[in-house]
Amino acid sequence: MEELQGLTVQQLFALPALSDAKLLAGGPGKTAIRLINIMADPEILEWIDEGQMLAMTGYNLPGWSLEKRLAFFKSCHEKGLSAMAIKLRPYMERLDPPILDYLNEVGLPVIEVSPMVPISQLIREVTDALFEQKNHRAERPEAVHQRFMDIILSGGGPFEITGILAGYLQNPVVFEMSYSLDMVKDWRSLTKEEQEFLMKDYGRFTADRAKRNAHRITESETTRQGHRIRRITIPIILRENIYGYLTSWSWYAPLNSHDRSIMEVAATVMSLLLMQSLSVREVEVKYASEFFEDLISEDPAKRTRAMELRTYFDVRSARSYGVLLTELRLQNEYVQENVSLAVRRLIHFLSPSLERLKFRHALEGIISTRANGLQVLLGFPATADPQGVFQELCQEILRLVAESFPGFAADVGVGRMKQSHTKIRESYEEAAHARTIHRLSGDSRRIFYEDLGIYQLLFQEGSQAQMADFCDSVFGPLEDYDEKMKEQLYTTLKAYFKTGGNLREMARELYLHYNSVLYRLNRFREITGRDLREEDQRLDVAMALRIRELLPRSKKEELS
Repeated sequence: MEELQGLTVQQLFALPALSDAKLLAGGPGKTAIRLINIMADPEILEWIDEGQMLAMTGYNLPGWSLEKRLAFFKSCHEKGLSAMAIKLRPYMERLDPPILDYLNEVGLPVIEVSPMVPISQLIREVTDALFEQKNHRAERPEAVHQRFMDIILSGGGPFEITGILAGYLQNPVVFEMSYSLDMVKDWRSLTKEEQEFLMKDYGRFTADRAKRNAHRITESETTRQGHRIRRITIPIILRENIYGYLTSWSWYAPLNSHDRSIMEVAATVMSLLLMQSLSVREVEVKYASEFFEDLISEDPAKRTRAMELRTYFDVRSARSYGVLLTELRLQNEYVQENVSLAVRRLIHFLSPSLERLKFRHALEGIISTRANGLQVLLGFPATADPQGVFQELCQEILRLVAESFPGFAADVGVGRMKQSHTKIRESYEEAAHARTIHRLSGDSRRIFYEDLGIYQLLFQEGSQAQMADFCDSVFGPLEDYDEKMKEQLYTTLKAYFKTGGNLREMARELYLHYNSVLYRLNRFREITGRDLREEDQRLDVAMALRIRELLPRSKKEELS
């Protein structure tokens, strides 16, 4: 027989039998009431189960010592009772303060029933309410789906769907939109401490990357004050990617297979809401991309057209403008998602963070796509900190890709700020160059064009093959000579330039004898024909060493 979900203590007070009752201790309770039992004698405790409510009179209590009464209530809690209803009078006027303190401590609700109400009436009304609830909860998933759809058609959204679902389940529900990190929560009257407990449990799920990226329902259990709490998390899947999670816990009532079906229906409806929102954003990005292409075009007519439309794209009268470029790369050939779809998904994930940045710093700007990457154009007022904003945005992009795009890597670059929107193309070209250096070096410190130093002159578009040839002319004989000798001499050369050619400093840096350093430098001169004592040759070696750090010889065949 399918398990009843149960009633809350709050729902009990709506019953006629408890209209004059009062809650003596224990608060709203920890679990739902799934069955009511009656105590004829203390031996009933051997047959009661977790989730039951015990109805009793106070007939036996006066004849027990305080220690025995307290032990009785402790046994009730340990058996997992959800609540107790006691008709104290005329047998007792009140429960002992130590007992009330204990009940409040463990959260076991005890209701005092009016002496005018028969226990049989209470049992009948609670049983009827449980069966009525069961019939209500047996509503077919198709009918639930229709109700959710009616909410959407009437203008409702995730907040309304989450609330309705929590009502069906009679349990707290959290809906997380992973692309925006926003959450919709319906806690069902939980205290702040109880909410924090559940969010800590949810945090364990989100910290497990394997579970978070799994396209399947995840279930787990946790324990609080001796009560087992089940969690069900359903991923919101759209276009074969996860865009959010729908989670509920069996806090007030158990979660059964029917509840899981209802949650799956809600997850499907949530995916429809997300598709609607994302489709609108994709149209906006499409037009923004066309505008940006015109804005950086070499065709004067296209640039003029972009200037006429720029106010429609939030490019108005900022003090300065800068461009950030990101390109996604596949690192794993087994990734099923292609790069263009991943770029579209990255825009959806990044857009909320970008909008928050724009609002916080009063920025102008757009986000658009091009080939395998995205482009962000931002306009800054005089009071803003462009480098700080772009740094935050770059870190967010790298974090998103690392956490939500398995098998992909992101290369980013930021151009210098320009004082006019007519020079945005220059910032774009600088950003592209910085992105290339970031890709080759993997160094997150080399993201801003203005921080590239000598690399501003190196690796210009179309020049990589020529630089590879230049490196070969300097290091080719060494690299063809001996692998072990090559690594030793590369290490020696780096120490040479680090110490400014000071041989004694080099010896300390390399943990070598002074004569060993001299020997290595002589061997380098013999193998390559390059003499570091000659200024021009020393400059050639220094430049070639910088290039080789970013462009190993093994990559030469990849260059066009």
